Amino acid sequence: MQFVNLTPHKINEVTTGQSFEPSGMIARVKSSTTKVGEHLGCPIYTSEFGEIEGLPEAQSNVMYIVSALALNAIDSSRTDVVAPGNLQRDQSGNPIGCVGFRR
Repeated sequence: MQFVNLTPHKINEVTTGQSFEPSGMIARVKSSTTKVGEHLGCPIYTSEFGEIEGLPEAQSNVMYIVSALALNAIDSSRTDVVAPGNLQRDQSGNPIGCVGFRR
């Protein structure tokens, strides 16, 4: 099985030591933002999220890596789509990768 990274970032999976470079394709969720108020001069917005764009059709032996936000927008029947698992940090608190993937 092959992983295709549909994010703009390199994904490091720390359990296996594998890294997945961006594929050049990005799956994104359509969104709209509306100003709903202001507090101490700072605008407050709300966002509404819609359909996902840039997600290829399912292919045999291909697992797509998307962002957590994109994963939440995908129909649960798409078992070929995952997002990075729990964030792993080094001793200084810097992110170094993820522990597995989640569906």
